[in-house]
Amino acid sequence: PLIQRGQIFDPSLSLEPRSRSCPSNVLPNTHRDEVWALLVTNGRLYSGSKDKCINVWDANTMKFIQKIPGHEGSVLALAVAKVCSWLWDCWWHDYPICTYTVRLCWQDRLFSGAYDYTVRVWNVHALKWVHTLIGHKDAVRALQVAKNKLFSASYDCTVRVWDVDRLWCLKVLERHTNSVRDLSCGSNYIFSASYDSTVCVWNTETLALEKVLEGHQKAVRALAFTEEHIFSGSDDCKVF
Repeated sequence: PLIQRGQIFDPSLSLEPRSRSCPSNVLPNTHRDEVWALLVTNGRLYSGSKDKCINVWDANTMKFIQKIPGHEGSVLALAVAKVCSWLWDCWWHDYPICTYTVRLCWQDRLFSGAYDYTVRVWNVHALKWVHTLIGHKDAVRALQVAKNKLFSASYDCTVRVWDVDRLWCLKVLERHTNSVRDLSCGSNYIFSASYDSTVCVWNTETLALEKVLEGHQKAVRALAFTEEHIFSGSDDCKVF
């Protein structure tokens, strides 16, 4: 027998390399780097990656739909919001007479936060770029939608509040003294978890700080909300 790389090699066996079969549950057209964010909504799966792209699949058939490039850094967070818009229809009769009708239309917008310090806005039907929200001075790590507001948490220690219809900043929420890692929403409150070991509670209507939850000894990385409780997970190995 031949010895190859410290192993016994039998020349009677096929020299063809064994194919590494792909598990049947791996989606096609996967990312080229680490996947940081997932979102399932309205029958679609969205994934954000370190390769700076968003991939879109049909969540039922698992069929790949499209890759969305555009960010200049890793995509870390995803959210979808319903946006109200007015559509005008015009029918011409004998000039200059025409008839107008106005329709109220609800559409979805996809928001993505990234290491390029921006939140980008996408049309979920055309999967095209709409707008870029600029203001954060560090990576945008978490996104949450509450009614007509988008909340974005950043490593710049702030949470920014955006109008999802007009796409402008309503307020900058400042209280944390270290990076804001996660957001959770419920019961007219938005909760922000930070590496400063605290969880801040903000009113989603007035945007006022209601309370600062203390107790963790290290960074708070994760939040989960129920109708009665807010849960927080920390680097101190504790869940409150």
